[in-house]
Amino acid sequence: MNPETRRYLGGACERWEQVSTEDSRFEALFLGLRTTDGVQRAAFARRFGDDPAQRYASGLGPLSHAGLQTEGERSIAPTAAPAMKAVMIRPICW
Repeated sequence: MNPETRRYLGGACERWEQVSTEDSRFEALFLGLRTTDGVQRAAFARRFGDDPAQRYASGLGPLSHAGLQTEGERSIAPTAAPAMKAVMIRPICW
């Protein structure tokens, strides 16, 4: 953990979890898809080194075909509130 973060928290947390890069990518994608702005593709690429639409094409494709999300040049965003319900109810293989 970053020493500055440790000082800021002042020992508030005694147990830490190291999150893998792949888990961070996946979390960033799903957190972004829970917002109306969606996932900003350039920001994702800067952070993780690849485009989320390409990396997760097999999982995102069915959502696009079902009309639950849009993939634009700048972002991947849900088209309506039911989008995340569909993602959570129907397992998608990444």
